[in-house]
Amino acid sequence: MFTKKVVVAYNDTDLSNDVLDYVHEILEMHAEIELNIVYAYEHPLENPSPFQRNYDDGAPEMLAYAEQIIQKAKNRFVDLPNHVEGFVYDTGPAAAILSHAHDHHADLIVIGNRGTRGLRELVSSVSRTIQTKSHIPVLTFPKFVQEEFEEEYHK
Repeated sequence: MFTKKVVVAYNDTDLSNDVLDYVHEILEMHAEIELNIVYAYEHPLENPSPFQRNYDDGAPEMLAYAEQIIQKAKNRFVDLPNHVEGFVYDTGPAAAILSHAHDHHADLIVIGNRGTRGLRELVSSVSRTIQTKSHIPVLTFPKFVQEEFEEEYHK
């Protein structure tokens, strides 16, 4: 078996839902693979400045929303015998995913890639950060845009 535990980064976008569809197909073939679904969000500031006083007001709602997102993702796997768990972290996504994979002895990280380029990719790409800092294999799914595919390959 190529993996025993898979960590999937999830944020309820079309791309992350496509990633879950792919992972579902893999789990259908291998009931022994465990799945950890990770959702991370930035927690509001603990000591806001006078200009940020109301920033922390939404913290309970953010956590409740995050838990709903994880439950939605887990529900996609109820038809399978695999062990599926969801985890919510209130820290940056790259750090949360890498830390979770290490702490839970994962064999593979699966994440979507929006296809940002240039400086933006180097500065803000979660998938790029995970690829460069992970000590385990990372499977990235590029965002597939039908129009770009047709222009490039059907000229």
